[in-house]
Amino acid sequence: MTVKGGVIAPATVRTIPSLFVQFVLFGLIVNSVIGSAVGLLNLLDPASPWGDYSKVVDTILVVVAAIGLLWRDRVRVTPFLALALAVVALGTGVGILSGGEPRYFISHLFSGIFIAVLYWFGYNADLRGAALERWVSRFSTWVVGAYVAVMAVFWGIFVVRGGSLFLGVAGGDLALPFVYYAVRRRWWLAALPALLVFASGKRSTSLVILFVFVLLASARFARGLTRNVALAGMILGALVIVGFASLQLVDPVLLPAGLNAIVGKWELLNPLGAEFDPGIGSSGRTAEIEWALARFVGDDWWRWIVGLGYGWSYFNGAIIPGIGTREFYSHYVHFSPLNFLFLYGLPLAVAFFVLLWGELAAAYGWILRHTGTRSIERIVAVAAVAALAQGLSGYAYGSDPLLWLLLGLATGARPSDAHPRA
Repeated sequence: MTVKGGVIAPATVRTIPSLFVQFVLFGLIVNSVIGSAVGLLNLLDPASPWGDYSKVVDTILVVVAAIGLLWRDRVRVTPFLALALAVVALGTGVGILSGGEPRYFISHLFSGIFIAVLYWFGYNADLRGAALERWVSRFSTWVVGAYVAVMAVFWGIFVVRGGSLFLGVAGGDLALPFVYYAVRRRWWLAALPALLVFASGKRSTSLVILFVFVLLASARFARGLTRNVALAGMILGALVIVGFASLQLVDPVLLPAGLNAIVGKWELLNPLGAEFDPGIGSSGRTAEIEWALARFVGDDWWRWIVGLGYGWSYFNGAIIPGIGTREFYSHYVHFSPLNFLFLYGLPLAVAFFVLLWGELAAAYGWILRHTGTRSIERIVAVAAVAALAQGLSGYAYGSDPLLWLLLGLATGARPSDAHPRA
């Protein structure tokens, strides 16, 4: 409170400046647009340095978001946010005591800060209603447009060169436009990002898009986010089994070259087919997990309690199609939840995801009750679920800024009392 002329007036509470919010939102669009072209650039030049662009963008986003948070007089804090900050301290301490590899230590430390700051920023950004609608609309337009251009060039190269090409498409980037257009019932526009994903041949992202479609279609039959996700997961599982069975009726050799390559990748994951090979079919991810688990369980028993800390690594002998045995040291696996077990131990890894999901599910219920099923807040929440699903086959939890901003925006939609910053 302030006193002006003997009259008590409410004190002005500083929020995150609009400039900071707009910068971060614009940075996410730039990050996704550049990301759409990186696969193509690497295809044209395997030695291209563009693959490291995200390190620069992510660092800038985290710094700007942190400054924005410091600008606020009061920030909202939740149990999940408190835990996200606490595990950074734990991972740092355990890593130092364990003598972690310095370059991996820095990478793990940055990822921990990256998660906490971007989620916290989204949670406190006060971005709602029309302002959020404008950003999601612009993001969808720019990102879908960028992928259309990149895919056109990609398939043009395919026609000229021939052979089997593969262009991975990031799930969170196109899942948000897909959800936006689908919820708003702009079906032709929703079909475009879905088609781009399927045409890219990326199986995990294709499953995420299909999962989101089932999630939206089955929402009326399941109350609450957890039940809706469980029901959608079961339906998707049944659809996958039917799809694998149907592949037995198709001879990939008779298909056009591009479609042949995509179907061939699915055949490697088909337990009903003769070509089934989960190691090769998962691009070495199953073997990668085996190598990492062997490293983890081979250590002292108390690592299950506190983890390996920042700087941990393991020898990766996974076989990758077209590359062979990589035989190098790595510091993460392409199954995001497991990385939290390795870094922080079982109790905190479980607590991390239980608290995160609990806050997201509670916010989702509030959104449905107070803003409706077609609101922009619900769109953001569903897109956040899609991004979480994408992380089950990648390292997205430690590297995708869109994921944590979407989660922060979704959970922050539910009003709560602000807590003074300590």
